[in-house]
Amino acid sequence: MREFQNHYDYESSKTGYEIANQLKIFVLKPIIIGLFTFSIFFTTILITKIFTYLVNDFVIFSLNIYDVMFALIGFVMGFIFELAINVKRKFFRFKVK
Repeated sequence: MREFQNHYDYESSKTGYEIANQLKIFVLKPIIIGLFTFSIFFTTILITKIFTYLVNDFVIFSLNIYDVMFALIGFVMGFIFELAINVKRKFFRFKVK
């Protein structure tokens, strides 16, 4: 049975290393994951557009701003998901008996 415990340990005097580590966990890592999901979404869109261009004999191959905006949705999803996982790991700990 899992027992839910909410732990929030606040220290008023944090060192520079601890602050840099927190920035890496809560800012840099979600941005990297967001860029990764952006690239996955954009690559999928690009491959699909190239394949349909080759199959349907279109005269013009084009990528428009909506394709980039759709890939940005992937960035936002990846960023928020990774940030939520890191917040859960930091502030909510589950104790297994």
